[in-house]
Amino acid sequence: MGIICIERSRCEKTEHRDLCPRLTEAMQSFRPMNNRHELTGDTLLPQNIMEAVLKYGKRAGVSGRVAPHDLRRTFAKLAHKGHAALEQIQLSLGHASIQTTERYLGVRQDLQDAPCDHLGLHLS
Repeated sequence: MGIICIERSRCEKTEHRDLCPRLTEAMQSFRPMNNRHELTGDTLLPQNIMEAVLKYGKRAGVSGRVAPHDLRRTFAKLAHKGHAALEQIQLSLGHASIQTTERYLGVRQDLQDAPCDHLGLHLS
């Protein structure tokens, strides 16, 4: 398991997040390289992420411009569709509030299939 330190300049906040081994390994390929194609330092720069997203988006046949935030939102929506716990998605995205995650996902209450319908309780 790896750890990533995220520095957010606009809100002057630093976060540390655990990463699964697979993601840690994948992120190694996005680190900056010098002119001899050697990895330099532990810093992952925004432009390196953007270059990787554009490269793999093009390779996947994605038309138009794709941005890292598109992948973030896609991750969250696919995790939600795959029945990942909302709280786990919230932690992955770094949202302080579960309401932010709900807004981000466009979650709406489904009155046709409400959670209370799955409790197996029968009122007479």
